[in-house]
Amino acid sequence: MSLMALLSTALRPIVVRKLKEHELLIEVVHGANRRALKRPALEELHRSLTRLHKALGMPLQLLDECGDAIAGHTPALHAWRGAAYLCAGDDRAPVWFDPPEVSSLECPSAPHVAIPLCPLLQLRYCEAEEVRLSWETRGEGGGWQPVGELASYVPTDADEGAELRVRAVAGREPSAIARELLERTLELGVVRRAPPRPALARRLAAFAADGGVEPRGKIRVMSYNLLAQTYQRGWDGAGGVHSYCPPDLTAAASRLPRQLAEVLSFSPDVLCMQEVDARTFESHWKPQLEARGYTGAFSLKRGVSSSEGCALFVDRRTFELQQMRIVPLDLQDTSAPLRRLLEAHPATCDAVQSLPTIAQLALLRHVDGRTLLVANTHLYYAHRAVHVRLMQIGSLLHHAHAWTDALDAPRPPLVLAGDLNCASTHGAVQLLLQGEIRRSHRDWMYGYLYWREGIGVEKAARDAAACTLRRRGVESDEGCGVEGDEARSAEVGEAADEAQQLSLRSALAVAQRFHLLRLAAQRLLREEWRLSSQSPEAVPAEASAFYAAAVSDFREGKTLLTSTPLAALEVAEVCGVQVEQAGGATGEKQAVPSLVDVVQERMADLDGILRQQIEELRQLADTFPTETGVDLYPGVELASIWQLQSAYGRNTVPTHVLPDYQDALDWIWFDKSHLRLAKVAPLPSREECMMNTAMPSAEFPSDHVSLCADLTWIDQD
Repeated sequence: MSLMALLSTALRPIVVRKLKEHELLIEVVHGANRRALKRPALEELHRSLTRLHKALGMPLQLLDECGDAIAGHTPALHAWRGAAYLCAGDDRAPVWFDPPEVSSLECPSAPHVAIPLCPLLQLRYCEAEEVRLSWETRGEGGGWQPVGELASYVPTDADEGAELRVRAVAGREPSAIARELLERTLELGVVRRAPPRPALARRLAAFAADGGVEPRGKIRVMSYNLLAQTYQRGWDGAGGVHSYCPPDLTAAASRLPRQLAEVLSFSPDVLCMQEVDARTFESHWKPQLEARGYTGAFSLKRGVSSSEGCALFVDRRTFELQQMRIVPLDLQDTSAPLRRLLEAHPATCDAVQSLPTIAQLALLRHVDGRTLLVANTHLYYAHRAVHVRLMQIGSLLHHAHAWTDALDAPRPPLVLAGDLNCASTHGAVQLLLQGEIRRSHRDWMYGYLYWREGIGVEKAARDAAACTLRRRGVESDEGCGVEGDEARSAEVGEAADEAQQLSLRSALAVAQRFHLLRLAAQRLLREEWRLSSQSPEAVPAEASAFYAAAVSDFREGKTLLTSTPLAALEVAEVCGVQVEQAGGATGEKQAVPSLVDVVQERMADLDGILRQQIEELRQLADTFPTETGVDLYPGVELASIWQLQSAYGRNTVPTHVLPDYQDALDWIWFDKSHLRLAKVAPLPSREECMMNTAMPSAEFPSDHVSLCADLTWIDQD
């Protein structure tokens, strides 16, 4: 069989690619069969030809453009690069070395009616403008029919139920042989109709109707936490946070097109997104939005294992993205007050520097020549870390201040958007709203529980558990270890003595108890183990086993964080529920199950006690600022130069909804001295968010609600 018989009567080129510095890929196509041979780039040519001869069954010779044979001792890389033909007798096959081509073609979205598709192209030796795309559909039992040749395609009603594919090849007018050898084909699946989204339709209709004609100079800002797909492991399994939701609705192929449709429906001028997967930014968001006139940038969260971050896009018809800065929020370069605070607490300083957080600062120039500073961020998520988020937002404002100070121009107004993981009562929100935060703010008090030397969370948990067990007569080799107040000075008067009695240590004890209660309650409510599931006659034996487990766990050094029995005992102690040892009072049989019933009520009571205690400390500090001799406040004063207003006010409508947790965590802030709020897209109600248990769902492709607000310059009505 001749080489040309193998390659068919058409002269099909031999395609040679340089894969990396020392490797070549030699590819021969015969009909539908494709043979590929990897060879060292620096080996002598005769070795490559010998190996190819074994694959094809005939002797071969490589010719240059003049028709002369290339010497066999020539390094393969140089030989193939300068070759014109591969010759077998009188038959010649052209050699294409590193031809322009589409090296990969992907699209993470499943096809849905009316939702745009835009594939990601990886190109070699060509530009996107030189690539020819062909979109084709195939109905049941039919052949492939062309439906489009643009860079993106929007499936129509007529496409519903049909298969869809896209083909890509380099070259404005590619030949048939080039298509056969170099074309990439991606089958996207069956075109379906996306689930109806009545809540989104209502929001869009209300947004369009509010305010009538759009104001001149309108700036539309959108913030959206996408729920990164990197966290999908554990979503759908038993007990997973999103196990209520069908897996086909939590899959990226389903969520991404619905999120894109939502973004395009609002058509923002400035788009701030959080929890954006690095891969889907490149394969989905960047090509989709750039094709629609946006320019954007992605910033990965700091941390070795981080694979998601924040993305900011601006509409080029409205803004020019002039400069971008990434703020890691690790507080290594921050304001002087925060530096002093962290220097006083080195363990906290080390912990904060490793947190996976990020912020973007972007300087934009509007088409009318004015500038705008946009901040996009996703603050640290841990529920108890209110003090960390307060420091992070303070650090972000510090960076924004320092950057705009260095500009050779008037300071631009600030728009800040993102998932702050903060409710309206938290210090970070109050700093933005009021422009300052006092060192006596209760978020600093909560933070002190973690900062104080010798009273870490685990030690506090161990001490509280030890005291609980001792009060119940359980033998323990360890003491309580709870620290008392410092020795009082004889020179301190009666007023100062009273202040010391209500010093920070007293508030800390209340905060500690409140914190332990929350930990225990959360752990109890998560556990499947419940005595109430047992028959009444089994309760005494279960109670005995429960106490044996508690004693065993304590002696092994476990804490409330790692032992359900110890957590249950602490909840019992704080809630005032009597739990006797097995063989004790006869009324014990329902004691442990009843803890769950009273936890929520007592948590609210203890929160009130903590607030009252901290307020008493504030009053004492104001009354006796110097006589106490005790530093009652562990925090620092923070201030903002910007006069900010929340587009959604002091919002309490949840923007983040899980089965067991809902809160307003997402915000859009703007500088009210330069910008005016024109209108906002109304938020869906709590009932709408929880119609399918929680989010995500058929209605919501993320566990966060998108925010959208129209702003205008104050001097432009």
